[in-house]
Amino acid sequence: MIELRYLTELGCQKFEQYLRELDNSTTFLPKPDLNYDPFSKNTDLSQEVFIDENKKFVTRMDIGSHILQKFTLCGIRREKVLTEAQGQWTNVWSWLAYIWMEQFITKREGVYVVPAISRFIGSSDWRRFYRHFISTPYYIYSLHENYNSKLFLECAPSVHNEFVEQLGSRQWIITSKQLVELAHILYWDRERDIPKRGARGKGRGTVRRFGKFVNQFLLTYDIHQMKIKELINLLPSEFDEWKG
Repeated sequence: MIELRYLTELGCQKFEQYLRELDNSTTFLPKPDLNYDPFSKNTDLSQEVFIDENKKFVTRMDIGSHILQKFTLCGIRREKVLTEAQGQWTNVWSWLAYIWMEQFITKREGVYVVPAISRFIGSSDWRRFYRHFISTPYYIYSLHENYNSKLFLECAPSVHNEFVEQLGSRQWIITSKQLVELAHILYWDRERDIPKRGARGKGRGTVRRFGKFVNQFLLTYDIHQMKIKELINLLPSEFDEWKG
């Protein structure tokens, strides 16, 4: 176990350099030790938070629920994490990605493949924030909890799926409990407990079309104040096949 820390600017630079060197390498390069000053520092939290650096996750849902539970037990409120001390928390996400990084890197055709740096290095800019391996599961799970997080988080820790890309990238959608619930009604197969076939495609009524539909109707409707039945009735005919 190790006490929660955050990467400094120098630590982020060192971490990014290592990730770039690891990408396309045939061997897993020794991980640099960034758990001391000047590469990282203790947080200014009044509570002690300890992280299991050997913790293994099966899904992104596991990441979100684990961190939420850990923070809640230590008295750390979601509002504090997402609205206060943004700079420090941004770099806490970077440190956590560093701690658990092995779970986000794959090997293909004999070489290690490192995803985009924005998946590891935290950012307060929403255009990159929603792509992060750690902050995204925490953000979505802490807001929508178990069932209505499934579209986005019921996948391997290293997977950034189409539902996150299309809906998570639109902050006004992912923060709306009504719209996220509606997306699950349309695209989650309750019987099989998996996304409906074709929902991630480009055809009529798919998640790509859902994002565009919401953008369009936000101009004329106060969607966030509407009930689920009203939203379903508002959907154009191209979504009919997804309602069942």
